[in-house]
Parts: sequence; structure tokens; C-alpha cells
Amino acid sequence: MEQLLFSKPYFDRQGFFVAEEDGRVLGFSHAGFSAHDDKNSVDPSLGAVYMVQVRPENRRQGIGRQLVRLGQSYLHQRGTQLQYLGGMFPVNAFYLGLYGGSELPGLLASDGAAQAFARAMGYDPCDECLVYQRKVGELPKVADSRVVLLKRLVEVQAEPWPTPTSWWDACILGNMPSLRYEMVDKESQLLIGKAWVWEMESFGMAWKAPTVGIIDFWIEPPFRRKGYARLLLLTMLKHLRDQQIELVELQTMQRNEPARKLYESVGFEVIDRGLAFRRNSPLDFADLPTLASKGIVPRPASARRFARAIPATG
Repeated sequence: MEQLLFSKPYFDRQGFFVAEEDGRVLGFSHAGFSAHDDKNSVDPSLGAVYMVQVRPENRRQGIGRQLVRLGQSYLHQRGTQLQYLGGMFPVNAFYLGLYGGSELPGLLASDGAAQAFARAMGYDPCDECLVYQRKVGELPKVADSRVVLLKRLVEVQAEPWPTPTSWWDACILGNMPSLRYEMVDKESQLLIGKAWVWEMESFGMAWKAPTVGIIDFWIEPPFRRKGYARLLLLTMLKHLRDQQIELVELQTMQRNEPARKLYESVGFEVIDRGLAFRRNSPLDFADLPTLASKGIVPRPASARRFARAIPATG
């Protein structure tokens, strides 16, 4: 929590609520915002109640509802126009590494109680992502002749602990062991594609397998649908296997059919789904609790190293 929540420069203790009874913590909720399009500052017009947790023995007593409503009130008072429950890009300020996997997926289908709670609180699903995983074992044989030819034309670099490209990315991933892959044309040195990988330490410990997450997988438009994406992905998988990584996870939106076909073609399988939940109906803010509601009050907050150069593989 200290590393992935309280240390964020935009963390606001006024948006963090704790439910207590006789000095015993019963639950908490936390609300926050997104970033502007340039990723250089916080955008309060887009926000979420990122997290709400109540002890199992204290559920179904109205505590979770009250905690969520406090978060809603906080967002409303700061000018938030669209409110979500749970995080999904671009509402991804907190909890990467604590919930969801390689990226924030909204609320997971495997977390059915959370999705039911969201609907009961008046949130509606508005988008869907797929969570993919692949064990890094034997790589598939490539039937695409383009990939074999492209191997001679490109170079893939793996940069450990890369410099983030924006303030927001530095806030999200800056303190996590990570690696950036770049594929360039050998002759012109033009950038063809890139991807960012981060070490999912807490998940890997729970799953008893060294695990990484792939995010920001990108191929420049002139090079798409020519085999470069498959080559980059296979090269990354081979390199990660050489670094004793056993499991790789990534996410993509359900509507992104080209990405889904690419990932499935190299052996990734869907292991979960995530839904983004948004309030589409106006809130009755007159009935929302204030930040100083009695009984529920805000509280103060308290590597892997990789080789650099790798050969393209097919």
C-alpha cells in the first residue's frame, strides 16, 4: 500500500475513507482521478472509486455502500463529471500490482461479488477487456514466412529500467522493475514497434511462478499487418524465457480483434475478463454524505535485471 498507493504524488488523503468500530477497522474506500491526455497532470473531470473493501464478517450491513457514497461525494465536490467504480485505462492511477494483473481491468468476472455490488450501487458496464496468460515454455513454430524474412531486417533491443515517457507513466510504473523492448529497422534505424514489460512480483509470489506483464505493445502504422508484431512478440517471449520468467500476462479490449488474433496465434489464452463500470444516471448529491460523516472519517496515509541486446527470433 505504501509503494503502490500512499507514495503517489497525487494521492489525496481526503479521498481515502476508513470505517471503524471501537478502534477496529471494518473496511475502507478510496477515490481518485485520471490524467489529462498529455499525461502531465491530473484530470479531475474523470475519476473513480478505485477500491472498496469490507471485512467478510461485516458485509451486508451497509458499510460498503456508505464507503462508496463517501467516495462519490469526494469526486463530485472536486468536479468529476464521469464516475467509475474500479480502474481501467485511462482511469488507472492506483492499485496496479495489487488488483487485476498486468493492467487495471475494471472489475474482474472472477470477482462476481464486486460486479454484483457495482450494479446494486447504480453502475453500469460500459467496456470490456480480456485477460490473457501464457506459460513461457515451448514457443510455437512459425508458419508465417514473412516472419522468417523479417528476422534479417530488424534488430530488437531490451532496455532495463527504462526512463518513462511521461509523468503519469513514471507515477504508475516508475518504482517497479521493468524492461522496454524496441524493434528497429537495421538499415534505417526507424522505430518499428515497442512494448513495456514489468515484473509482477506480488502476483508471481502468489502464483509461485516468476511473472511479467506486457503493456503498451505498439507497432507503428506503416509496419502493421506485415508480420512485425508477431516477430516482436515471439522475440520477447524467447528473451523472457531466457531470463527464467515462467508466466506472461497481458490485456486487451474485447473490441480489439486484430490484437486478440495476434495474441491467440502465439499461444495466449483468455483466463479472465474485466468490465468497466460507470454511473450513467445522475446522482442525488443532496443525499450524499459529507467528508466528515460521523462514524466514517478520512485517515492520514501512512529486479529483476535484463540483458540489453537480444536477437530477433521466429
